[in-house]
Amino acid sequence: MEITVAPLTAASRDWLAQHHQAVLITLRADGSAQSSNVLTAFDGDVFRVSVTAGRAKTRNLARDPRAVVHVLGDNFWGYASVACSARLGTVSTATKMAARRRPKRLWTQASLPRMLTRSFG
Repeated sequence: MEITVAPLTAASRDWLAQHHQAVLITLRADGSAQSSNVLTAFDGDVFRVSVTAGRAKTRNLARDPRAVVHVLGDNFWGYASVACSARLGTVSTATKMAARRRPKRLWTQASLPRMLTRSFG
């Protein structure tokens, strides 16, 4: 199924690039939603999110690339939910402690964002 929507505005892209705390919503095998608090980097076209092998979000995106990135604003009323199609890069197998000692280099790329809901309050 394809859904044609208007592209993100320049203001929307700028807002998304300035906010890094988000909730990544993926689909479990049974179709129910699974959410993970994540940090994101948005370059105007692509969200990047660090993933580790064995985590629910990694398994879910490997099976079904559909996701929503719910980006949190500066207050309760400021947020944006963006529907995406994810592409997994190389997945880290480092433990939490090892991952903290070296920079994260591996990302999930969620591209072709489209705004579902937005409030830039």
